[in-house]
Amino acid sequence: MRRLVTILIFLPLVAVGTVFGWVDSSSPNTTGMAPATRDEPVRWGGEGIILTVSKNSVSMQFGCARAAVPGGLKTSKGKFNVSGTYTPSTAIASAETPKPTAIRAEGRITGKRMTLKLTSLDTGKEIGSYTLERGKAIALSRCR
Repeated sequence: MRRLVTILIFLPLVAVGTVFGWVDSSSPNTTGMAPATRDEPVRWGGEGIILTVSKNSVSMQFGCARAAVPGGLKTSKGKFNVSGTYTPSTAIASAETPKPTAIRAEGRITGKRMTLKLTSLDTGKEIGSYTLERGKAIALSRCR
């Protein structure tokens, strides 16, 4: 009986909290990611990077580059290790189009925080390491 009363009180509070944004029902896990069935993109921001996770892709914008990971971001216990491409850009118009480089994007998501490391698969060199926050608005400085 006591358990039933607890459930009857708790359930409406969760429903009201979800409607008013007090409870994030889209992400009951600790990864900070929305379930794969969610259609709207999830944005992450950090110093020098904007990362957008959609159901079937990940896009990254930097001041002087962009990166893409087809297939979305699959996590296991908050960790991910996926492949994609990284394409540098320049402020000066050029007849040559920059060539994409194959990359590995690996990191961890804990709550609303993501750590990300990008490594070139061609050279093995690290492109960059980032700490991002879910929903954080970032203004990027473009190439000069």
